[in-house]
Amino acid sequence: MRRTTLRMAQLLLLLMAILCLCYLLTANMDRKMEKIRLSLTASPANGSVVSLLRPDWRKTLQECIVGKCLASGYGDYESEGYPAPLRFAWKLGKPPYSLVLQTNGQQDIVLSTDTTALDVCNLLMGKDYKWMLRDSLGTVHSGTFKTEREPRLIALPDRNSAPVNVRDLGGYTTGSGKAIRQGLVFRGTAFNAIPEIGIAEMSDANREFLLKELRIKTELDLRYKEQVASQKASGISPEIRWLHYPVNAYNPFDDAMNALFRDTIRCFADESNYPIYVHCSGGVDRTGEICFLIEAVLGMDEEEMFTDYELSSLSRFPRSRNIQYLQEWLQRIAAFSPKDAEGLSYRAKVENYMLGIGVTREEIEAIRSIMLE
Repeated sequence: MRRTTLRMAQLLLLLMAILCLCYLLTANMDRKMEKIRLSLTASPANGSVVSLLRPDWRKTLQECIVGKCLASGYGDYESEGYPAPLRFAWKLGKPPYSLVLQTNGQQDIVLSTDTTALDVCNLLMGKDYKWMLRDSLGTVHSGTFKTEREPRLIALPDRNSAPVNVRDLGGYTTGSGKAIRQGLVFRGTAFNAIPEIGIAEMSDANREFLLKELRIKTELDLRYKEQVASQKASGISPEIRWLHYPVNAYNPFDDAMNALFRDTIRCFADESNYPIYVHCSGGVDRTGEICFLIEAVLGMDEEEMFTDYELSSLSRFPRSRNIQYLQEWLQRIAAFSPKDAEGLSYRAKVENYMLGIGVTREEIEAIRSIMLE
Protein backbone atom coordinates (compact mmCIF):
# COMPACT_ATOMS: atom_id res chain seq x y z
CA MET A 1 0.00 0.00 0.00
CA ARG A 2 2.81 2.40 0.95
CA ARG A 3 4.68 1.49 -2.24
CA THR A 4 1.59 2.21 -4.36
CA THR A 5 1.09 5.59 -2.69
CA LEU A 6 4.74 6.51 -3.33
CA ARG A 7 4.47 5.50 -6.97
CA MET A 8 1.36 7.62 -7.44
CA ALA A 9 3.11 10.59 -5.83
CA GLN A 10 6.05 10.16 -8.23
CA LEU A 11 3.72 10.02 -11.23
CA LEU A 12 1.93 13.13 -10.01
CA LEU A 13 5.20 15.00 -9.65
CA LEU A 14 6.23 13.88 -13.14
CA LEU A 15 2.92 15.04 -14.57
CA MET A 16 3.29 18.42 -12.86
CA ALA A 17 6.81 18.74 -14.26
CA ILE A 18 5.54 17.99 -17.78
CA LEU A 19 2.78 20.54 -17.42
CA CYS A 20 5.24 23.18 -16.22
CA LEU A 21 7.53 22.43 -19.15
CA CYS A 22 4.64 22.72 -21.59
CA TYR A 23 3.65 26.03 -20.05
CA LEU A 24 7.19 27.38 -20.33
CA LEU A 25 7.48 26.25 -23.95
CA THR A 26 4.12 27.77 -24.83
CA ALA A 27 4.96 31.02 -23.11
CA ASN A 28 8.28 31.16 -24.94
CA MET A 29 6.56 30.56 -28.29
CA ASP A 30 4.00 33.25 -27.50
CA ARG A 31 6.80 35.70 -26.71
CA LYS A 32 8.50 34.85 -30.00
CA MET A 33 5.21 35.18 -31.88
CA GLU A 34 4.50 38.49 -30.17
CA LYS A 35 7.93 39.69 -31.19
CA ILE A 36 7.08 38.89 -34.82
CA ARG A 37 3.73 40.56 -34.52
CA LEU A 38 5.11 43.69 -32.93
CA SER A 39 7.64 43.95 -35.72
CA LEU A 40 4.92 44.12 -38.35
CA THR A 41 5.09 47.79 -39.28
CA ALA A 42 3.64 49.34 -42.42
CA SER A 43 3.79 52.41 -44.62
CA PRO A 44 2.36 54.86 -45.67
CA ALA A 45 2.45 56.60 -42.32
CA ASN A 46 -0.83 56.81 -40.49
CA GLY A 47 -2.68 60.03 -41.30
CA SER A 48 -0.45 60.93 -44.24
CA VAL A 49 -1.53 62.76 -47.40
CA VAL A 50 -0.42 60.98 -50.57
CA SER A 51 -0.08 62.23 -54.14
CA LEU A 52 -1.58 60.59 -57.22
CA LEU A 53 0.96 62.22 -59.55
CA ARG A 54 4.70 61.91 -59.93
CA PRO A 55 6.58 65.11 -59.02
CA ASP A 56 7.92 65.54 -62.56
CA TRP A 57 4.38 65.36 -63.92
CA ARG A 58 3.41 68.37 -61.84
CA LYS A 59 6.20 70.33 -63.51
CA THR A 60 5.17 69.07 -66.96
CA LEU A 61 1.58 69.99 -66.26
CA GLN A 62 2.56 73.51 -65.21
CA GLU A 63 4.47 73.90 -68.47
CA CYS A 64 1.36 72.89 -70.39
CA ILE A 65 -0.74 75.41 -68.49
CA VAL A 66 1.43 78.26 -69.72
CA GLY A 67 1.31 76.94 -73.27
CA LYS A 68 4.71 75.30 -73.51
CA CYS A 69 3.62 71.70 -74.02
CA LEU A 70 3.74 71.85 -77.83
CA ALA A 71 7.37 72.96 -77.70
CA SER A 72 8.40 70.54 -74.96
CA GLY A 73 8.49 67.49 -77.26
CA TYR A 74 7.52 63.95 -76.42
CA GLY A 75 8.90 62.21 -73.38
CA ASP A 76 9.31 58.54 -72.53
CA TYR A 77 5.85 57.08 -73.04
CA GLU A 78 6.44 54.32 -70.49
CA SER A 79 6.73 56.93 -67.74
CA GLU A 80 3.92 59.21 -68.85
CA GLY A 81 0.17 59.28 -68.61
CA TYR A 82 -0.05 56.92 -65.66
CA PRO A 83 -0.67 57.68 -61.98
CA ALA A 84 1.98 57.32 -59.33
CA PRO A 85 1.32 54.04 -57.45
CA LEU A 86 0.96 54.15 -53.69
CA ARG A 87 3.39 51.64 -52.22
CA PHE A 88 2.46 49.72 -49.09
CA ALA A 89 5.50 48.13 -47.43
CA TRP A 90 5.92 46.27 -44.15
CA LYS A 91 8.41 44.13 -42.23
CA LEU A 92 8.27 40.59 -40.87
CA GLY A 93 4.93 38.99 -40.13
CA LYS A 94 4.01 35.70 -41.76
CA PRO A 95 2.65 35.41 -45.31
CA PRO A 96 0.24 35.37 -46.98
CA TYR A 97 -0.86 38.95 -46.33
CA SER A 98 -4.12 40.68 -47.17
CA LEU A 99 -4.59 44.41 -47.61
CA VAL A 100 -8.00 46.07 -47.51
CA LEU A 101 -8.60 49.73 -48.44
CA GLN A 102 -11.94 51.46 -47.96
CA THR A 103 -13.30 54.97 -48.43
CA ASN A 104 -16.83 55.82 -47.33
CA GLY A 105 -18.29 52.89 -49.24
CA GLN A 106 -17.22 54.39 -52.58
CA GLN A 107 -14.24 52.16 -53.27
CA ASP A 108 -13.26 48.88 -51.62
CA ILE A 109 -9.96 47.29 -52.64
CA VAL A 110 -8.87 43.86 -51.42
CA LEU A 111 -5.41 42.59 -52.36
CA SER A 112 -3.32 39.60 -51.29
CA THR A 113 0.38 38.81 -51.61
CA ASP A 114 3.21 36.65 -50.26
CA THR A 115 5.67 39.55 -50.47
CA THR A 116 6.09 42.46 -48.06
CA ALA A 117 5.07 45.21 -50.48
CA LEU A 118 2.17 46.11 -52.75
CA ASP A 119 1.64 48.92 -55.26
CA VAL A 120 -1.90 50.30 -55.42
CA CYS A 121 -3.13 52.40 -58.36
CA ASN A 122 -6.34 54.10 -59.44
CA LEU A 123 -7.29 55.49 -56.05
CA LEU A 124 -9.98 58.14 -55.93
CA MET A 125 -8.79 61.73 -55.70
CA GLY A 126 -9.32 63.88 -52.60
CA LYS A 127 -10.65 61.00 -50.47
CA ASP A 128 -10.04 59.71 -46.94
CA TYR A 129 -9.00 56.05 -46.92
CA LYS A 130 -8.86 53.46 -44.16
CA TRP A 131 -6.52 50.53 -44.61
CA MET A 132 -6.09 47.22 -42.79
CA LEU A 133 -3.18 44.82 -43.18
CA ARG A 134 -3.45 41.25 -41.90
CA ASP A 135 -0.94 38.40 -41.90
CA SER A 136 -1.58 34.65 -41.59
CA LEU A 137 -0.98 34.79 -37.81
CA GLY A 138 -3.97 37.08 -37.42
CA THR A 139 -1.91 40.19 -36.79
CA VAL A 140 -3.82 43.27 -37.83
CA HIS A 141 -2.41 46.72 -38.49
CA SER A 142 -4.60 49.58 -39.63
CA GLY A 143 -4.35 53.25 -40.41
CA THR A 144 -5.62 56.10 -42.55
CA PHE A 145 -4.39 58.32 -45.35
CA LYS A 146 -5.86 60.91 -47.69
CA THR A 147 -5.27 61.32 -51.41
CA GLU A 148 -4.39 64.70 -52.84
CA ARG A 149 -6.97 66.54 -54.91
CA GLU A 150 -5.13 65.83 -58.15
CA PRO A 151 -6.24 64.49 -61.56
CA ARG A 152 -7.23 60.85 -61.47
CA LEU A 153 -5.22 59.26 -64.26
CA ILE A 154 -6.05 55.59 -64.81
CA ALA A 155 -3.45 52.81 -65.01
CA LEU A 156 -4.51 49.83 -67.11
CA PRO A 157 -2.87 46.41 -66.68
CA ASP A 158 -1.24 46.33 -70.12
CA ARG A 159 0.59 49.56 -70.87
CA ASN A 160 1.60 48.41 -74.32
CA SER A 161 -1.93 48.14 -75.66
CA ALA A 162 -4.90 50.45 -76.11
CA PRO A 163 -6.57 52.38 -74.68
CA VAL A 164 -4.20 55.04 -73.37
CA ASN A 165 -4.61 58.64 -72.21
CA VAL A 166 -7.35 57.40 -69.84
CA ARG A 167 -8.61 59.50 -66.95
CA ASP A 168 -11.64 60.07 -64.77
CA LEU A 169 -13.74 63.16 -65.39
CA GLY A 170 -14.75 63.30 -61.73
CA GLY A 171 -13.27 64.38 -58.44
CA TYR A 172 -13.24 68.13 -59.02
CA THR A 173 -15.14 70.59 -56.84
CA THR A 174 -17.59 72.92 -58.55
CA GLY A 175 -18.51 76.53 -57.83
CA SER A 176 -21.59 75.36 -55.94
CA GLY A 177 -19.44 73.42 -53.50
CA LYS A 178 -20.54 70.07 -54.86
CA ALA A 179 -18.07 67.59 -56.35
CA ILE A 180 -18.22 65.77 -59.67
CA ARG A 181 -18.75 62.09 -58.95
CA GLN A 182 -15.83 59.82 -59.71
CA GLY A 183 -16.19 56.57 -61.60
CA LEU A 184 -19.02 57.78 -63.85
CA VAL A 185 -17.26 59.17 -66.94
CA PHE A 186 -13.89 58.09 -68.28
CA ARG A 187 -12.16 59.56 -71.32
CA GLY A 188 -9.36 58.16 -73.44
CA THR A 189 -8.30 56.83 -76.83
CA ALA A 190 -10.00 54.33 -79.09
CA PHE A 191 -9.18 50.61 -78.75
CA ASN A 192 -7.29 50.09 -81.99
CA ALA A 193 -3.51 50.05 -82.30
CA ILE A 194 -1.54 53.31 -82.39
CA PRO A 195 1.67 52.24 -84.23
CA GLU A 196 3.27 55.69 -84.13
CA ILE A 197 3.64 55.46 -80.36
CA GLY A 198 4.08 51.68 -80.13
CA ILE A 199 0.62 50.84 -78.81
CA ALA A 200 -1.01 47.56 -79.85
CA GLU A 201 -4.72 46.83 -80.20
CA MET A 202 -6.56 46.44 -76.89
CA SER A 203 -5.49 43.34 -74.99
CA ASP A 204 -7.78 40.96 -73.12
CA ALA A 205 -6.38 42.24 -69.83
CA ASN A 206 -7.34 45.83 -70.65
CA ARG A 207 -10.75 44.74 -71.92
CA GLU A 208 -11.42 42.91 -68.66
CA PHE A 209 -10.26 45.96 -66.69
CA LEU A 210 -12.74 48.21 -68.49
CA LEU A 211 -15.55 45.74 -67.87
CA LYS A 212 -14.83 44.63 -64.30
CA GLU A 213 -12.86 47.45 -62.71
CA LEU A 214 -14.30 50.54 -64.42
CA ARG A 215 -17.63 48.73 -65.04
CA ILE A 216 -18.23 50.52 -68.31
CA LYS A 217 -21.81 50.23 -69.58
CA THR A 218 -21.69 52.61 -72.53
CA GLU A 219 -19.05 53.35 -75.16
CA LEU A 220 -19.62 56.87 -76.50
CA ASP A 221 -17.71 56.84 -79.79
CA LEU A 222 -17.02 60.21 -81.44
CA ARG A 223 -14.92 59.00 -84.37
CA TYR A 224 -15.76 59.88 -87.96
CA LYS A 225 -17.90 57.50 -90.03
CA GLU A 226 -14.98 56.34 -92.15
CA GLN A 227 -13.09 55.39 -88.97
CA VAL A 228 -15.81 52.94 -87.93
CA ALA A 229 -17.07 51.83 -91.34
CA SER A 230 -16.95 48.11 -90.50
CA GLN A 231 -17.88 48.39 -86.83
CA LYS A 232 -21.32 47.23 -85.68
CA ALA A 233 -20.91 47.02 -81.90
CA SER A 234 -18.78 48.24 -79.00
CA GLY A 235 -15.06 47.58 -79.24
CA ILE A 236 -15.10 46.61 -75.57
CA SER A 237 -17.78 43.91 -75.68
CA PRO A 238 -20.98 43.19 -77.62
CA GLU A 239 -22.80 43.52 -74.30
CA ILE A 240 -21.74 47.16 -73.95
CA ARG A 241 -24.01 49.86 -75.36
CA TRP A 242 -22.32 51.49 -78.36
CA LEU A 243 -23.42 55.05 -79.15
CA HIS A 244 -21.79 56.55 -82.22
CA TYR A 245 -21.92 60.31 -82.83
CA PRO A 246 -19.29 61.39 -85.39
CA VAL A 247 -18.86 64.97 -84.24
CA ASN A 248 -16.45 67.24 -86.09
CA ALA A 249 -13.54 68.57 -84.06
CA TYR A 250 -14.10 72.28 -83.39
CA ASN A 251 -17.19 71.95 -85.56
CA PRO A 252 -18.55 74.49 -88.07
CA PHE A 253 -21.77 74.95 -86.04
CA ASP A 254 -24.09 74.11 -88.92
CA ASP A 255 -27.48 72.51 -88.24
CA ALA A 256 -26.30 68.94 -88.81
CA MET A 257 -23.31 69.30 -86.49
CA ASN A 258 -25.34 71.10 -83.83
CA ALA A 259 -27.74 68.15 -83.87
CA LEU A 260 -24.87 65.71 -83.40
CA PHE A 261 -23.51 67.69 -80.45
CA ARG A 262 -27.02 67.90 -78.99
CA ASP A 263 -27.52 64.14 -79.19
CA THR A 264 -24.06 63.48 -77.76
CA ILE A 265 -24.73 65.72 -74.76
CA ARG A 266 -28.09 64.03 -74.20
CA CYS A 267 -26.27 60.75 -73.54
CA PHE A 268 -25.13 62.21 -70.23
CA ALA A 269 -28.72 62.94 -69.20
CA ASP A 270 -29.61 59.23 -69.23
CA GLU A 271 -28.59 57.59 -65.95
CA SER A 272 -28.78 54.10 -67.48
CA ASN A 273 -25.75 54.93 -69.66
CA TYR A 274 -23.32 55.22 -66.75
CA PRO A 275 -20.44 54.50 -66.36
CA ILE A 276 -19.53 55.96 -69.75
CA TYR A 277 -16.28 55.64 -71.68
CA VAL A 278 -16.08 58.54 -74.15
CA HIS A 279 -13.42 58.62 -76.86
CA CYS A 280 -12.47 59.65 -80.35
CA SER A 281 -9.15 58.47 -81.78
CA GLY A 282 -6.59 60.04 -79.44
CA GLY A 283 -9.03 61.19 -76.78
CA VAL A 284 -7.90 64.78 -77.27
CA ASP A 285 -9.90 67.06 -79.59
CA ARG A 286 -13.40 65.68 -80.12
CA THR A 287 -13.30 64.05 -76.69
CA GLY A 288 -11.80 67.23 -75.23
CA GLU A 289 -14.66 69.32 -76.63
CA ILE A 290 -17.43 67.13 -75.21
CA CYS A 291 -15.74 66.80 -71.82
CA PHE A 292 -15.14 70.56 -71.68
CA LEU A 293 -18.85 71.19 -72.30
CA ILE A 294 -19.94 68.70 -69.62
CA GLU A 295 -17.44 70.07 -67.10
CA ALA A 296 -18.56 73.63 -67.79
CA VAL A 297 -22.27 72.96 -67.36
CA LEU A 298 -21.48 71.17 -64.08
CA GLY A 299 -19.77 74.32 -62.83
CA MET A 300 -16.19 73.07 -62.72
CA ASP A 301 -13.49 75.65 -61.97
CA GLU A 302 -12.39 77.23 -65.25
CA GLU A 303 -8.69 76.76 -64.59
CA GLU A 304 -9.24 73.07 -63.88
CA MET A 305 -11.28 72.71 -67.07
CA PHE A 306 -8.38 73.97 -69.14
CA THR A 307 -5.94 71.86 -67.14
CA ASP A 308 -7.98 68.74 -67.90
CA TYR A 309 -7.94 69.65 -71.59
CA GLU A 310 -4.14 69.88 -71.48
CA LEU A 311 -3.62 66.69 -69.47
CA SER A 312 -3.42 64.68 -72.68
CA SER A 313 0.07 66.15 -73.00
CA LEU A 314 1.18 63.51 -70.49
CA SER A 315 0.23 60.80 -72.99
CA ARG A 316 2.04 62.02 -76.09
CA PHE A 317 -0.94 64.05 -77.29
CA PRO A 318 0.27 67.59 -76.55
CA ARG A 319 -2.40 70.27 -76.44
CA SER A 320 -2.36 73.86 -75.20
CA ARG A 321 -5.32 76.03 -74.30
CA ASN A 322 -3.77 78.75 -76.44
CA ILE A 323 -4.14 76.96 -79.77
CA GLN A 324 -6.11 79.07 -82.23
CA TYR A 325 -8.79 76.54 -83.15
CA LEU A 326 -9.74 75.98 -79.49
CA GLN A 327 -9.98 79.71 -78.84
CA GLU A 328 -12.10 80.20 -81.96
CA TRP A 329 -14.38 77.34 -80.89
CA LEU A 330 -14.85 78.94 -77.46
CA GLN A 331 -15.75 82.24 -79.10
CA ARG A 332 -18.41 80.48 -81.17
CA ILE A 333 -19.78 78.87 -78.01
CA ALA A 334 -19.95 82.30 -76.34
CA ALA A 335 -21.86 83.68 -79.34
CA PHE A 336 -24.94 81.73 -78.22
CA SER A 337 -25.25 84.09 -75.23
CA PRO A 338 -26.85 87.57 -75.48
CA LYS A 339 -24.45 90.15 -76.86
CA ASP A 340 -24.98 92.46 -73.88
CA ALA A 341 -24.25 89.67 -71.36
CA GLU A 342 -20.70 90.51 -70.32
CA GLY A 343 -18.68 88.66 -67.73
CA LEU A 344 -20.63 85.43 -68.01
CA SER A 345 -19.01 82.30 -66.57
CA TYR A 346 -18.28 79.32 -68.80
CA ARG A 347 -21.11 77.52 -66.99
CA ALA A 348 -23.57 80.17 -68.19
CA LYS A 349 -22.08 80.38 -71.70
CA VAL A 350 -22.18 76.63 -72.20
CA GLU A 351 -25.70 76.37 -70.79
CA ASN A 352 -26.85 79.00 -73.32
CA TYR A 353 -25.07 77.07 -76.07
CA MET A 354 -26.71 73.79 -75.07
CA LEU A 355 -30.15 75.40 -74.99
CA GLY A 356 -29.41 76.98 -78.36
CA ILE A 357 -28.73 73.64 -80.06
CA GLY A 358 -31.77 71.92 -78.57
CA VAL A 359 -30.70 70.42 -75.24
CA THR A 360 -33.52 71.06 -72.77
CA ARG A 361 -33.24 72.55 -69.29
CA GLU A 362 -34.55 69.28 -67.91
CA GLU A 363 -31.73 67.40 -69.60
CA ILE A 364 -29.14 69.86 -68.27
CA GLU A 365 -30.52 69.46 -64.75
CA ALA A 366 -30.53 65.67 -65.18
CA ILE A 367 -26.81 65.77 -66.03
CA ARG A 368 -26.13 67.80 -62.91
CA SER A 369 -28.29 65.56 -60.74
CA ILE A 370 -26.48 62.42 -61.93
CA MET A 371 -22.92 63.71 -61.89
CA LEU A 372 -22.81 65.99 -58.83
CA GLU A 373 -22.67 64.93 -55.19
